[in-house]
Amino acid sequence: MIEAYKMGMRKKLSLWMTKHTLRHRMAGIHVWDESGITQQNQQPTLFVSNHTALWDGLIASYLTHQLFHLDPFIMSIATSMHQLGSWLGYFSVSNQTATGAVEAIRYTLHLLDNHQDSAVWVFPAEIAPFGSALDNLKPGIAAIIQQV
Repeated sequence: MIEAYKMGMRKKLSLWMTKHTLRHRMAGIHVWDESGITQQNQQPTLFVSNHTALWDGLIASYLTHQLFHLDPFIMSIATSMHQLGSWLGYFSVSNQTATGAVEAIRYTLHLLDNHQDSAVWVFPAEIAPFGSALDNLKPGIAAIIQQV
C-alpha cells in the first residue's frame, strides 16, 4: 500500500500545480453551497462520491483544501495510482485481495481518527455518468461509514 503525504511542502507544491492545471484545462469550477457545509467547523470528514471523470481526485483535493481548509486524502485503486499521487494525498487500495482492502480501511480510519484537519475522499464505483446513484457500495465502504 502506498501511503499519502500529510500537508507539507510536497503537498503544497502539488496543490499549487493542481490549481494551475485546473485553470488551464477547465473553464471554471462552480460550487453551490446551499447547506453551508463549507462554513462548518473544521473536523475530520469522509466524502463518498460518484466517480464521473478522471479529474475527480484532483478537483476533490483542490476544493477540500480551498473551501474546507482541510488536508485532502483520496483513496485510489493501486493499479491506477502513480507514486507521485501520494504527494497530492492519494493513497492506494488493492481491491484484488481481502488483506489489501482491510489495510486501506484501517489506514482511512487512522487518517480520520488521528488527523483533526483531514478529509478522506472515496470514489467506491467505476466511472459512471454524473448523477448516477451509488447503489452497490462495497463492504469496505460500509465498514468505514459504520466506524466513523
